[in-house]
Amino acid sequence: MIKTFTKIIPILPLSLFIILITGMLASCSKKNQFSIEGKVENIPDNVQKAYLYANDGGDIMIPIDSAVLSEEHIFKFIKNYPQPNLYQLVIGNHIFLLITQNEEKVKLYIDLSNNTCDAKGSPNSQKIQPLSLILNESFTKSQKIFAKMDSAVQIAHQKPDNVLSKHEAVLNRITEEQIQKTLTFAEQNQTSLIGLYALLTLKTIHKDFLTPFESHIASIVASLTTHLKNNPQVQQYNTSIKQEQRISIGQTAPEITLPNPQGEVQKLSDLRGKYVLIDFWASWCGPCRQENPNIVKQYNTYKNKAFTIFSVSLDNNSEAWKKAIKDDHLTWKHHVSDFKGWESDIAKQYNIESIPSSLLIDPSGKIVAKNLTAETLKEILSKVFKQ
Repeated sequence: MIKTFTKIIPILPLSLFIILITGMLASCSKKNQFSIEGKVENIPDNVQKAYLYANDGGDIMIPIDSAVLSEEHIFKFIKNYPQPNLYQLVIGNHIFLLITQNEEKVKLYIDLSNNTCDAKGSPNSQKIQPLSLILNESFTKSQKIFAKMDSAVQIAHQKPDNVLSKHEAVLNRITEEQIQKTLTFAEQNQTSLIGLYALLTLKTIHKDFLTPFESHIASIVASLTTHLKNNPQVQQYNTSIKQEQRISIGQTAPEITLPNPQGEVQKLSDLRGKYVLIDFWASWCGPCRQENPNIVKQYNTYKNKAFTIFSVSLDNNSEAWKKAIKDDHLTWKHHVSDFKGWESDIAKQYNIESIPSSLLIDPSGKIVAKNLTAETLKEILSKVFKQ
């Protein structure tokens, strides 16, 4: 499991910002607000706050408020948002999903010992609690593995890479199980907003693991679009899915035509006849730089066997980019950038929201794999070249 540098949206969407601010300034009419009040049982001593996140209308959850827990472990939020929206309530290492809107008084009874949340006063919030349970059970399993990994590194002084390699398969199984359960829940609610919010939650948490499930997700979105065709969030998610489908496995990778460090224009299509790893990275991205030695190793192993790399940088500074190429020994010929950072047209076309991010294309230019870890790339190339 590789850390990524994720695109950060520093400001709220204007519409949501205005609505939230209006909620602070408007009158206290119950019609112009909703409340979330909860009591928490079996809470650790070091947990003193509850945090509230709101969906931004897409697939990003933004922090909107926090509340100090009273001595009786009670908290309360009062907000203003007229339409149903997805919220995440975070208490310690636990996440509880809510769907609410103005005029609702949500009462929560939370027990952290068994990850349960009973929601009164909000039918949709109660209906989505099985998904909260799925998430928290998965997180609990993962946290136990991470504790073992930390102990192996800190106490037994094992190498982090060896520890990760030993536990990665188990962590991936936990993630896959959570994705499968979430998709089943979404399918059971594919005629309502609950199904949509299940998919949004999945994309928020596990975007880089969803490639094998793209067709299943698309079928659920098709049903949502039929039943909720006028809902703007459903329309936006449907647009996002269509964009993902353009770069799904089996599709021809969109052309990339950008200058290299010498200012010479390079095209992705010029590499037809080879397996090509399209690697999105940047000199300022720590996780990218940590991953580069693994990519270099695969390049050196297969560079004489119809394999190469086409690196697309999200840098803004050409000198920093050139220095990183040299320092990290990225000796392949194809390095390009438009120096627009996250605003790169190519990054948008490929729907890149975090880096490092990569795709593998075959000699005909078709996408054969996405979101590759170093280990996955190694396995695929060893099969392709039978080594």
